[in-house]
Amino acid sequence: MRAAIARDGEIVVTERGRAAHIIKPYLAPKKRKAKPEPFDYDARLIKRIPKPISAAASKAIEDLNRGER
Repeated sequence: MRAAIARDGEIVVTERGRAAHIIKPYLAPKKRKAKPEPFDYDARLIKRIPKPISAAASKAIEDLNRGER
């Protein structure tokens, strides 16, 4: 049977003249590439959020904006 499979590639088994089964050589599945790590959108967003300013810097900005009122 091995020689027939090697020669023909596959063997068709019939039942009462109709094809019932196919015998063919086993092919090992191909190894898949490892999936990349999922992207962390939350970490990216947190990096882009501006940092809060200090109370002294906030007061200085407020004083500049008030001008001579």
